[in-house]
Amino acid sequence: MPSYYNIHLKKTTDPTPIPKTKLERGMVIQIKYKKDNKSKPYLVFVLQPQWPNTVEGKLHGLSLDVIPPNKLLKIADIYDEVLSNSKKVRKLDLAKIKIDESSKLFYTSEIKTEKQLKNGYRTFNLMDIESIKAVNYNWGKYDKIASSNERRKDERKKQMEEEARERKEMDNQ
Repeated sequence: MPSYYNIHLKKTTDPTPIPKTKLERGMVIQIKYKKDNKSKPYLVFVLQPQWPNTVEGKLHGLSLDVIPPNKLLKIADIYDEVLSNSKKVRKLDLAKIKIDESSKLFYTSEIKTEKQLKNGYRTFNLMDIESIKAVNYNWGKYDKIASSNERRKDERKKQMEEEARERKEMDNQ
């Protein structure tokens, strides 16, 4: 089975370290996972960040290592990418896919019926996750959120235009 890890990794930007408690459904994360005393990197599309809601809980997600990019893009075709605005991560400037339906319904409607997505389904023990970085995934034509650098440039450009407009108004008075 081919590995798509590097292909997906090239589609990520803005890696942001994040604690397990701030994970949300729809995020794409990069983790180091310890299994059999070896650490392995994974890119994961988060389906259920912590279930049951305990320290020893599990993270349910899609390992992008075995999922072709075009299959993952089908999720973005159906669901919108948004900036995470929950209180726990608002200041971190993270993008995610907005999944409003229950995890069980999402699994049965989107993953269970698609073999390649189903093959990527993984359960990770939270205690064995050594590090987590949330990333901004490039969803191609479905990408609705620019990278944080692009958003900062746009914001700075708007500020400069506003300042120029104010100076012009002051000069005309």
